[in-house]
Amino acid sequence: MSDTPQAIIAQLHSVLQTTMTAINSLMANEELRQWDRVNFEKAGQLFEAFGLTDNYKKALDVYKSAPKEILRQVERLENELQSLALDLKRRGIKPEAALALAKRLEGECDLLGGPLTALKEQCSLLLAGQKKLREQLTFTALIPQAKKYKEIHADRVDEGYRFFCFVNESHQEEAGPSLSRCQARAAKLEQKFKAIETKGLPGLAAAVLEHQVYVAVKAADQIKAYIEDFHQYPPGELEKIATVIQQTEKLREAELAAVIQNLPEVTLAVGNALSALYNRAKALRQMELLPVFLKHLDLLYATISGPLREEIKHQILKSDSPLNPATVAAEKVPDFFLGVQGFVRTLKLLFQSLTGQKSISTVELQDKAVAVLNSCHTYYGTTESDLTKLKNFLENQLDGYNQPFPYDALFQFMKNLIDTYGTRLEQYVNNYKLVEFMVMEDRSDKNEAKGKMTVGRLVAKIESWTDQFEVY
Repeated sequence: MSDTPQAIIAQLHSVLQTTMTAINSLMANEELRQWDRVNFEKAGQLFEAFGLTDNYKKALDVYKSAPKEILRQVERLENELQSLALDLKRRGIKPEAALALAKRLEGECDLLGGPLTALKEQCSLLLAGQKKLREQLTFTALIPQAKKYKEIHADRVDEGYRFFCFVNESHQEEAGPSLSRCQARAAKLEQKFKAIETKGLPGLAAAVLEHQVYVAVKAADQIKAYIEDFHQYPPGELEKIATVIQQTEKLREAELAAVIQNLPEVTLAVGNALSALYNRAKALRQMELLPVFLKHLDLLYATISGPLREEIKHQILKSDSPLNPATVAAEKVPDFFLGVQGFVRTLKLLFQSLTGQKSISTVELQDKAVAVLNSCHTYYGTTESDLTKLKNFLENQLDGYNQPFPYDALFQFMKNLIDTYGTRLEQYVNNYKLVEFMVMEDRSDKNEAKGKMTVGRLVAKIESWTDQFEVY
């Protein structure tokens, strides 16, 4: 500072004004003033529970007393500075004495810095304490406190919250399973299964693979329907939690004393809401199977769309394979002409050929059998529509043959041939080992060795689980 009394006086007026402004700002701070309405005797246990371990009572005492003392000193120093300024103006004091007095007042002003700093520190402690408490006024943050109540079962709270996070999109973690992710994954899998190509396969081979695809598509569609139904008719327990969440949000904006007074009740409501949801979560336990269910669908897709389809193509083209249509025909065609019935058929066919009627030889029957196996798409289904479809197909294939002979015999032979070939294909697919199998969350699979799960067993499991997710 300058060494003239006038300069010192001007500087000290500025310092005192800044000090007074700071004090007045602290005294007008509503967050700080709220502490004066807190009952510390009743709030002690709550402070401890929420990690508020600083001495807020002492900080409040400083906040209430220190500003008055500092302002009293500011007022005193202001008065003395004004008197000194007036004496200098009237030349009522010698310059040396005026400088000495100004220096003394300057030292006393400097002494105000300590109390002001201490006051600010205590105010910062009060503000930080309130911020820390309000930050914990969220539904999630109150769960640990709710679990401490004697009337609350901590394990039920955890179970209820886990279920709540799974079904509530706004409370889901960035990674991990959730209802919305399961829904999206099911929709994607449904489209992937529908896009599987069966071109290049004989009709019956395509029908067998398409049956697996049908099972998978139905399962994915059932999952979507189940989740949509859940969203459309959410359990009342979720609405109760939504109400409690609103209570916590409202409480966070309340005055500090009201927060402290109502916080135990709201915390208990959090515990009760999640405990109530625990019972609902227990009733909807099959939801836990959704990620595992989808994992199995993924595995089925990887197998069908990749190695299984290619292996079937390979087996069909392989000359000595039991899945080669020509091999199957060569095995079964001789039966048509063997035995007593076969001998009678041979004689009748010979007679027909001599009379100029359409007959059929072993070679012709084999060619016709191969054509039927390659073009027939009907293997599954027992409804009247399915049976009619197969009947129409065979009638078209056997067009021109006399009825009832050899038409009826050929019709039955072709039906048996289709059944034989279809059964072989079905058994091959069902016994095909999956490209990968890893035990996931499904407890029933824990005894299943890696690599030993077959398509048939997996499809049966998927069909069983699909029934569990049926929407009524």
